[in-house]
Amino acid sequence: MNDNRNNTMDIGDEFSEEDEDTMEGLYLTFALDTRVCALEVKDVIEIVKLPPITEVPDMPDFVRGIINLRGKVIPVMEMRRRFHAEDRPHDDRTCVVIINLHDRLTGLIVDQVREVIKIHEENLDGSPRVGETEGSRFIKQVGKIGELVVLILDLNQLLNASELERFPVLQAAGQ
Repeated sequence: MNDNRNNTMDIGDEFSEEDEDTMEGLYLTFALDTRVCALEVKDVIEIVKLPPITEVPDMPDFVRGIINLRGKVIPVMEMRRRFHAEDRPHDDRTCVVIINLHDRLTGLIVDQVREVIKIHEENLDGSPRVGETEGSRFIKQVGKIGELVVLILDLNQLLNASELERFPVLQAAGQ
């Protein structure tokens, strides 16, 4: 399949700009290893099935390479590697969540997109700081829905300033 349009879900199809106020508290959940993670819906541009990835030399191990999405070259990050989880082969549920990261289109490779959920303010806790691990910086908040614990990612922390400076392909993405 060379035409990615058949393999995408544009979040804008479901939520328009007028709905931005009603998107408050909505999160796109996805599986990452044994974790359930989430991004605010307003931060998600689209979701695509995993297209072919072109590797780029001298990138950190969590940057898998770049993809061509309708003529735009977009770097993709393997979220399992970013979270120091064990690699596993990609399958038909593996997706790329396209976000705007530091004013650049960026893809996040996740195991499986789950659903859009509403998490009420009273069910959100600040980021749990269990030690000073690198992974804890990626978590903005923790949401609770019944027994389910959802790690809400902090997009501003996925790449730090030195990573952006060191890897020009990340800076040039989406241009």
